[in-house]
Amino acid sequence: MNKSCKWAVLSLVMLAFAFAANAQTLVFGIFTESSWPNEPSWEIVDENGNIVLSGDGYNATYSAYLEDGCYTVNLYDSFGDGWTGASLELYVGNNSESLVFNLDYGFFGSGAFGVNADGCESSTNGGCTDPNAANYDAEADYDDGSCVYEGCTDPTATNYNYYATIDDGSCEYCDGDGSVVATLYVCAFANGGQLELQIVDDEGNEVIDVSGLNDYAIGYYTICLQPGTCYTANMLNNTGPLGWYGGYFWVTVNNGTQLITGQLYDGEESGSIQFSIDGTCGPVWGCTDPNALNFDPEASANDGSCIYPYYGCTDPAAMNYDPYATTDDGTCQYPEDCLQNLVQFVLNGGIFENEISWYVYDADGIWVAGSYWNNGYACVGDGCYTIYMYDSFGDGWNNGSLDVYVNGEYSSSYSMDEGSYDVQSLGINATGCDEIAGCTDPLALNYNYTATTDDGSCIYAEDCGANLITISISTQVWGSEISWNLVNEEGVIVASGSGYNSWDSETQYLCLPDGCYEMQMSDSWGDGWNGAYYSIFGNGTYSEGSLLYGEYSADLIGVNTTCEVDGCTDPLALNYNPWATYDDGSCVYNDNGEFNGNGWESNLIEVEFYPNPVSEELILNVNKLNAQEGILVQVMDVAGQIVHTISLNNDVTYRTMNVLVNDLAAGYYLLRVANGERVAVKPFIKQ
Repeated sequence: MNKSCKWAVLSLVMLAFAFAANAQTLVFGIFTESSWPNEPSWEIVDENGNIVLSGDGYNATYSAYLEDGCYTVNLYDSFGDGWTGASLELYVGNNSESLVFNLDYGFFGSGAFGVNADGCESSTNGGCTDPNAANYDAEADYDDGSCVYEGCTDPTATNYNYYATIDDGSCEYCDGDGSVVATLYVCAFANGGQLELQIVDDEGNEVIDVSGLNDYAIGYYTICLQPGTCYTANMLNNTGPLGWYGGYFWVTVNNGTQLITGQLYDGEESGSIQFSIDGTCGPVWGCTDPNALNFDPEASANDGSCIYPYYGCTDPAAMNYDPYATTDDGTCQYPEDCLQNLVQFVLNGGIFENEISWYVYDADGIWVAGSYWNNGYACVGDGCYTIYMYDSFGDGWNNGSLDVYVNGEYSSSYSMDEGSYDVQSLGINATGCDEIAGCTDPLALNYNYTATTDDGSCIYAEDCGANLITISISTQVWGSEISWNLVNEEGVIVASGSGYNSWDSETQYLCLPDGCYEMQMSDSWGDGWNGAYYSIFGNGTYSEGSLLYGEYSADLIGVNTTCEVDGCTDPLALNYNPWATYDDGSCVYNDNGEFNGNGWESNLIEVEFYPNPVSEELILNVNKLNAQEGILVQVMDVAGQIVHTISLNNDVTYRTMNVLVNDLAAGYYLLRVANGERVAVKPFIKQ
C-alpha cells in the first residue's frame, strides 16, 4: 500500500467513527512495509496484562476500540536484527499526529501510549539482566544491552578485564627488566569443573591457578613472566584419572607467539610441561596424543606433528592410489581389473593449478573426481557423460587442460578460458553427446541456455491459471547428495529435484492452487545439505529453509493460505525455525560444542573462538587438524544459508585464523569449520 492509499484508508476510517456514541476511542494502526515480513510482530497490552490488539509484518492496517487508560506496546523480531526500517504508526482518536514505534535492534523492545491519559510508561521494563554487572536491575523484564562491568580496563595490565567498561582502580602491572606480559588461554569442554591448571616458577611460587570452570568455558588470563626463569605448568584432573575431556591451554606473548600448549589426555590424572620466555628451559616437543600413529611417550608438549589413521588405497600402482592414505582399506583398483572402458584423466594444470577442480557425472551421480593434485581413473561403459569444471579464483584455467585417454589412447581435451564454472559433454564410444534437451525459448520462464534441442517443456507466465510459484535450489558442497519433493495435501508429488551440482543454483516454475504443501528434503549421505537451501516465492508466498543435519526433514509451505507449521520454536536452539507455529520437539542444542543428533558430529577437531558476541572479527583457534586436508570455514544464518566462506590450504594440525563478520547483519549465526571429514559447528551472536 502506498502512502496516498494509507492516508485515504485512514481518513475514511476516522470519518466513519468520529461520532461513535460510546465511551471507547478508536486506535488505528499502520505497519509500514518490511523487507522481512515473516520476522516482525507486535502486541498492545492494557494495564491488566490483556492483549487488546496484535499484528505482524504481513498486514498493513489494524484498528480496535480501547477504553481510557495506559497501554504498553511490545515489539518482537524473530531473527533478532530489529525491524530493518519498518515501523508501527498508531493514531489515537481523531488526533492527526501519529505515535511511531520501531525496533532498531534485537529480539524485543517496548513502548507506551495513553488513551485520554498522560504520563504513561511501559509496563515492560528494560535494563541489565546480568547479576555480575555493576548496574544489574533485578526488576528488568528484558536485557536492553546497557550492562556495564567494573574491573581493570588497561590492556597492558596483568589483570586486564576484557569485559570491564568501568575502571575500578585495581590494575596491576608487570615490572622488572625483560619481564613480559603473557596471555594464558584455557578452554574447557565437558566436566570443566574437574580441570585444574597451576603454573609455578622455578622456586615453587605460584603464578596462577585456574580451576572450577564451567562446562565449555573459555578463560583468558594475564600473567607476568620473568627472564631466566623456568616455569612449570601442572595439569590435573581434581576428581580422578579422566583427562580433560578435550580441554586444553596455551600461553602466548607479544604478537601472539605461542610459548607452550598442552592438554591432559583421556585416562591421565596429571601431567607437567616446562617453558620459559628466553630458552632457560623448555618442553620435549613431539606428538603427545596416544591416539596418533606417531605418539611419542617421551614428549611433554605437542608440536603439531601427530599423524592420524587415514584410510584409502596405499598402492602407487593402483588406479585410485591415495598419496595421503596411511592405512590401506582394501579398495585398490587396477587397470587389469577393468572389464569395460579404462578412462584416464590427466590434468595439465597451467600456472595456477591449485585453483582447478573438476568432476565427471553420469546419470547416477559422480563417478570420478579430480583436482590439481590427483589424476583420475574410471572404468565405465559406452555412453555420454558430463564434465563440470571449476576455478576457485574465477579467471579460468590459465592455459590448463584436462586430457582424456580411453583404453590407453588419447580421446579429447577440455579447458576453460575464463570464469569460475563451465559444463561440457564427454562421449565414450558414443556420438550426439553435445545435444542437451530442454526449453530453448528465451521468452519462457524455464529457458535453458545450455539446451540444444527443445523438449516441449517451456512454461509461460500467461498460461498459469493459478499461483505462479518459483522454487530455487542453491547448493554449496556435495550438491549431488541433495534431493527433495514438494507434496500437496493429497500426498501427490507436484515437483521434485535431485542430483545437483555443487556451488550451483537451479530454478523451477509451477502453477499451484491455494493450499498447504510439504517440502520434503533428503540427503543421501546423511549429513544435511551442507549449506544448500531452498527458496519458494510468488503471489504473496515466501519461504526458505534447509536440511541442517541428518537424512530427512520437512517444512510446511502455505500457498496463498496460512498453514500450521511444526518445527523448533526455541530461538536458543541450533535448528530454530522462525516460521514454526508450534513446537514439534525437534530442537537441537549445542550440548557438547558440536551438533548432536544425526549430523555434523566429530570429536576429531577442536574449534574455539572469541569474542562472542562479536562486532568486527572472530579469532579462531583450531586444534586436531588433519594436515593433509584443506580447511573450509563457513558462516550460516538460522535458515542454513551460507553468508560467508573461507577456503584455505593446510599442512599443520593447529592454527589460528581470523574471520571478519563486520558486514553481517546483527543476529544469530552458526560457524562451521570442516577439515576433510572432521567437522565442528558452533553458534555465535553478531552485535
